[in-house]
Parts: sequence; C-alpha cells; structure tokens
Amino acid sequence: NMSLVLSVVLVVCADDVAIAIPLAYLGAIGSAARYGVIIKGAAHLEALGQASVFVFDKTGTLTKGTLAVSSIAVVEGVTEQELLRAGSIADRRSQHPLARAIVAYADEHHTKEEFPDTLEQVSGRGIVAHKGSEIIHIGKSEFLLACKTTIPQELQEKANACADRGQSVSFVAVGHKAIGFFAIADQLKQNARRAIAELKSLGVRKTVMLTGDNERVAQAISKEVGLDSFHANLLPEGKVGVIKQLHKEGVVIMVGDGVNDAAALSAAQVGVAMGGSGIDAAIESAQIVLMRDELEMLPEAMHLARITRRIAVEDFWIWGLTNAAGLALVFGGFIGPTGAAAYNFISDFFPLINSARVRLIHRTHARRRAAARRARSKIVVK
Repeated sequence: NMSLVLSVVLVVCADDVAIAIPLAYLGAIGSAARYGVIIKGAAHLEALGQASVFVFDKTGTLTKGTLAVSSIAVVEGVTEQELLRAGSIADRRSQHPLARAIVAYADEHHTKEEFPDTLEQVSGRGIVAHKGSEIIHIGKSEFLLACKTTIPQELQEKANACADRGQSVSFVAVGHKAIGFFAIADQLKQNARRAIAELKSLGVRKTVMLTGDNERVAQAISKEVGLDSFHANLLPEGKVGVIKQLHKEGVVIMVGDGVNDAAALSAAQVGVAMGGSGIDAAIESAQIVLMRDELEMLPEAMHLARITRRIAVEDFWIWGLTNAAGLALVFGGFIGPTGAAAYNFISDFFPLINSARVRLIHRTHARRRAAARRARSKIVVK
C-alpha cells in the first residue's frame, strides 16, 4: 500500500551519504591546507590515495636547488676572469638554478655586471647570448656540439671527472670555441630519503627520478635517495614521454619544483608542485601544491587521502546497515511513514559524524609524526 511505499522511500533516502562523503573530502582538503598542502579538488585527493608510481624531478625537488660552483676549468690561453665574464653575461637574465649559481660565483669574484644584448634560452639545453659582436654559448656539451662549437679533448676529460663525482657541468663557448666550464654541485634535501621510504611503506610500488643531468649524476642521486630507477639526459618533452609510459603501471604522481616541469606536471594524473619555489607555471599546472619545500609532506598527504577514502567507505557501510535496520522496522510493522521520517532524520547523523572524524584522525596522526621527528632529531644531536 501507499503507506508502506512511503515508509520505504523515507528510510532508504540517500541524503545522508550525499552530504557525508563530500563533507569527508572537504574536511580532508581543509585539514591538508592547515598543514601547508593545497589540494585543488576531491578527485585529486582520491587519486593521491591510490597512487602506485611517484615520479620526481631532481633539482629543487630531491635536492635543495641552491646550487653552488664547486670548481672551474679553462683552456690554455684563457684566464679565469674571461670565463667568469662570459658565463655571467650569458646567465645574467636566466632564472635557472644552474645559471643563478654561476652568476653568484662571478659576483663573488668581483666580475663586472654586464647584460647580453640578446638572449635565447633553449629549455633544458642551454643559452645563446649576444654581446656586441660576441656570441656566447653556455650549457651541456651536447648543446654546444649541436651549435657547431668545438670542445678540446683535455677540457672534456676534466668535465667527465667532475661528472663522475656527481657534479653538473656547464660549458662556456665564445665564438664557437669552448673556453672552459663551471662544475656545479647540489645537496640532497635533508629528509628526502626518509620521505621516499615512507611512501614505499604506504604501498607505492615504484619511485622514479627524471633529470636533464647526465647518467652519472642521476645514478649518484638515485642511489643516495633510495629510488627504484631514474631517467637521465631528459629534455622537458622527454619527461612527458616517460610519464605517459608509466601510466601503464597505475596512477602516476609527478613531483617537481616548476623549472622545466610544467608540462610533466600536467602529463601525470596528479601533479605536485613544490610551491616554495614560487614558480607560477608549476603552481597553476599542478593539482596539489606543497607550500613548504618539505618532501615529508608527501607521505603525510597520501596518508590523509587513505584516511579519507576509508571514511567514505565506512559511510557507505553505515548507510547500508541503517537502511537494513530501518527496512526491517518498516516491514515488521513497527514504524509507519511518520516513524520512518524520524528514523531517517536520526540515522542521517551517523555518517555525518563519521565523516567529521577525518580531521581528528589526521590531527592525531600528524602529532604522532611530529613527535617521532623530534625524537629522531634529538637522537641525531646526541
């Protein structure tokens, strides 16, 4: 009869789940924001919780990105000051970390501040600058050779020795003749290795590093961090190609600082930008932004995504069980339409209360992690 149909409809109405699950995800996004992680939608949080492959850029992401020139070399007949002048002119207007390190080194050695007349920055390769009648190339050996520049064998051997020690090498050529190079070193971020280990403990099957540096530099960093694999000598479009291949292995998360990374961040299911770098292109193209350059925020965010998904599943179970109990009351003749409406109103609160637990659970977990980090730091100090 109509009374029975109305009672059934009132009991099984899914308004509680329709509100509770979005509430859980909104609560999680708000909780993440409090800890400096900006998540641009529930779908991205969901994908993060299901991630199986994490891809990392090297410079500025796994390493500090505050590069410094560790050594220089010049060919016979060229002074170090001439190398510093040419390198600083070519790099003066560039924002790339390698360029900033060279300019800082030149300034420390009182090199006159000069700017190029024209500048062409070839993404991921190098720079071509013009100053008066001079043409200056700076970048990788492959870039200089492609620009019809000659590199003496002795200079190349010295550069290879620096690369073996995990240093990046930027050659400088004036008038299509290499005059020397800058060897530049970077340092691993303090907690990079621990962050990778925590991601693996959360079930991440594969961790990969993508870099434009050579194989020797990439291998040294990859081994030190504890990554599963790496791809070296990559241009920005090469990074995109690798990420597309990795899509076959599951949900791919790309983490980068933004320099040459915007396309790669867009190619992954979820792009994570290290927002502390302030690179607008990366922040806009990424779905998640870490407002501090701390890699340990990644496993924290992934754990939050797992909690939220678990809460959402629990909401469905609560909804199903309360519906089953309500239907039993209806078909048993214990309640009619009025009782069903009251039952529905009361049972609506159960999944809502469960969803509200997201922030509490995450806050408790975050406090435990913070306490564990403080304990580890005390051990290190002792």
